[in-house]
Parts: sequence; structure tokens; C-alpha cells
Amino acid sequence: MVWRVMVVIAVCGAFACGPRIRRCTEGCPQESTCDAASGFCVRSTPDAGVTDSGVDAGRTDAGVIDAGCDIFGNGGCSSNERCGVAIFDAGTGALTCLPPGAKGEGDSCAFSSSSGRTTDDCEGTLVCASINGCRTACDDNHACAAGFECLRFDFGLASLIGGCVPKCDPVSQRLINDGGVCGPGLECAGYPETGGLCIAERNPANVHGTTAPNYLNGCAAGAMPMTFDGGRVCAALCRPAEVHSGQTANAGGISPNTCASRGATNATCRFWNLYRPDLIGTGGLSDWGYCSDPAFEQLPACTALDAGDHLNYGCGPR
Repeated sequence: MVWRVMVVIAVCGAFACGPRIRRCTEGCPQESTCDAASGFCVRSTPDAGVTDSGVDAGRTDAGVIDAGCDIFGNGGCSSNERCGVAIFDAGTGALTCLPPGAKGEGDSCAFSSSSGRTTDDCEGTLVCASINGCRTACDDNHACAAGFECLRFDFGLASLIGGCVPKCDPVSQRLINDGGVCGPGLECAGYPETGGLCIAERNPANVHGTTAPNYLNGCAAGAMPMTFDGGRVCAALCRPAEVHSGQTANAGGISPNTCASRGATNATCRFWNLYRPDLIGTGGLSDWGYCSDPAFEQLPACTALDAGDHLNYGCGPR
């Protein structure tokens, strides 16, 4: 699954003016938000498939990068330069030789504009992946290391490139590669079918049981928006255990990722397959659970169900 950040494509009157990156100061369209790190309007959505073989934003995504220099090997530039992305005021971009950047892998990064172009301050072979900092460049032909995902950006190049950002577990809020955390002001958000990435924690006050906005990071870290009969609420995530009348331990989840630890003291930790039965058999669901609260979901207690019947109520893996 490929994640990407897309820019807005503008049309000038009756004539297509080509790809254009809209700055926050111009006002962002309804489907976009302002990315404070870059100053551009962006959208972030999961890809529809595993590989990029279609057309993205009007440009064929064939894995061919503008041939000004090689950002992956930092080649084609003099010894006192780096190969980096330049975004021009017209909205187009290019890989070109730039002065050396000062920021290394994982360092916070920033964009600056000068002489009609915008560039980042990362070292060679790195790109500024917004809130994820400077990250190793990647594309269809340059995969990320284990534990990292290629977050694509439309810089106005011939095809999408991105930065290798760390994957994370939304249940534990820990990074996959080293067990660390996303960092201040960030949360790990995602789905079992996509995995998690570190994104901005937009609503830290939206804890378990509160009304949820209709976007992925609309809840506090460790919770996610879910829709039940009574409406859309923030539900805490938990690490589920198989529970029935003959096996009653850990009904509230496996420590330390329990419902009680997330403020859902009256909830049962049920397997994700109950909420998304369409994903049964696809894998990746046994470690995901949500805190099923009587306040918004009325179900029999797992501890009261016989073995076998318990699977119909999210009390065991499927």
C-alpha cells in the first residue's frame, strides 16, 4: 500500500495551465489542508493498489524522474552540491543541483523560497517529508528499508517521489523499526489494511467516547473515528485477547494496551473483524482491537459466551 500527498491541479480559464502547487496563503480548497511545514495545500490518501501503474494528477507514473541529476545516489552534481527537488513558482518541479543541505535523516526540515523556486534544507539523497522530517528518497524503483513506507509527494516532477517514513502501530503508538514514538504533536494513525504512519495529532481532546470528525486523525492518539448506530465517535484502540466463558482473562485487552489505559473503563476489547467483517481472511487483524463501549454498542459480554459463539461477537480472531 502506497501513501501519497497530492497537490491541487489548477485550470486557468479555458486552458489547462498544468500542475500547480497552491500555497496556503492563497486559500486551500475544501478537500485539502494547509501543511504548515511546507506552506502548501496537500491531501493525504492511501493508494488504490500496491503498485503505481496508472495516471496520477495528469502525469503518467512510470517511475522516470526528471533527469537533471540523481537524487537517489546524489549524482550528477559537483562535490560541493547536492541533488534536490526544486519547485518553481509556476508549479512545476525538477531535480537539480543545489547548495548542500544541513539537515540529516530524521531531522526536522523546512522549505524556503528564493529566486522563483522553493527548496528544502535536507542533505543529498533526502527529501523533506513534511512533519516526518528529512527522509531517504524513494519511488517505484527505489524501495524503502523494512519498517519504512514511501510517502509520495507531487512536487511537479515527471512522476511521484517521496521519503521513507517510519511505519508505526496505531494500537501501541510505537514505531515498527525501533519501538520509539512518533514525536511531539504527532500520532500514529492508520488501518489494518494499510498500516500506520506518523501524522499530526489534530484533536488531542477527542478521547474515547467523544464525537468524532470524519477524518483519520480526528481523535486523540490511540483512538480512531468509528461509526455505530448512534453516530460517529472516537473509540480507543486496544490489543485484543480471545475471551469466552471458559477463558475470561484480558476481556479489556492485553496490557499495556488495554481499554482502561485509554480511559474506556467500561469497555470490552473486541477484535477488529467484528467492525470490518469484509477483511476476515486478509490477515493483519489479530493484533487490532477496539474498545466496544455499552454507551455506543450493545453486545453480550465475551465472558458470558460459549466457545465458538464468541467468534460471532468479536471475542476471538477470525
